[in-house]
Parts: sequence; structure tokens; C-alpha cells
Amino acid sequence: MPAESNPALALLRDIHDAPAIPAWPPAPGWWILALLILALLVWVAYRLIQVARRRRLRARVLARLDSAFSTAAKNPRLGIANLNHLLKQVALFRFGRRRVAGLHGMDWLEFLQSGGPADALDVPRVLATGAWQPEPQGIDLTGLRRWAESWIKANV
Repeated sequence: MPAESNPALALLRDIHDAPAIPAWPPAPGWWILALLILALLVWVAYRLIQVARRRRLRARVLARLDSAFSTAAKNPRLGIANLNHLLKQVALFRFGRRRVAGLHGMDWLEFLQSGGPADALDVPRVLATGAWQPEPQGIDLTGLRRWAESWIKANV
């Protein structure tokens, strides 16, 4: 049937494509995905900053440990006092004032044993008494240093 014979056919238009979907603004799913990726990037950056800070702190503490042991080689009593002070500072930082501040003597040694790595040597008893002895005798500085370094690495 020709279009001239039927007026209704003359009113019909030809098939046409839908308009192109715009690229902006994106669909809500893309916004959600972008926010999740951004949150993940912020979390990764935060964790990397924490790791870097912890490494710097560990390096500073180990440098102070070197200083304490160089002092201990010359003056064992002062070196042991410096080591005890350093260990107490690390413990205060890691475990809090309420748990650590009042510890001394055997309680301090038991705390050090509980906070160290499982494979560490026993806590050297010289830490409890060495700073108050006139001349501490028989101190194994190498073993003490190895123990202190492993304790610090486990807690910093």
C-alpha cells in the first residue's frame, strides 16, 4: 500500500537511533567503585606511613642500645642502668604507663620475660641488680645485647 492512499502511514516517521549515552556523569556504581578505591588507597598509605614510622623508631632505639652497650663496655654499672632505662621507655611506649610504670625488681624481670619473643634467652638477672652493685661481675655483654636486641625488635 502506498503512503498516499493511507494518510496514517504518512504520519509515521522512519526508525531512528537512541541518543548516545553521555560519558559524564558516570553511573552511581562507578562513583561507589571510585570511593572504594580511594578508601583502599588511603588505608594503604596510612599503613605504609605506620611501617615507616615504626622502622625509624626501631632504628633510633637500636642506636640508643648501641650507645648503652658502648657505655657498658667502659662502665658496666652505668651501661646496665642505661639499658634498663631504655627498656623501660620502650615498655612504656608499647604497653602503657598503667601496666609498666610501677614495675621494678623481679616484677620487672617477669614482665620483660613475658613481653619478649618466645625463643629469647631468659631475662638476664643483672638487669634487676646490676645498676646497684658497686662493680657488677661476670656480665655476659654479648648475650645481654643479643637478648635486649631481640626484646626490642619484638616490641617496637
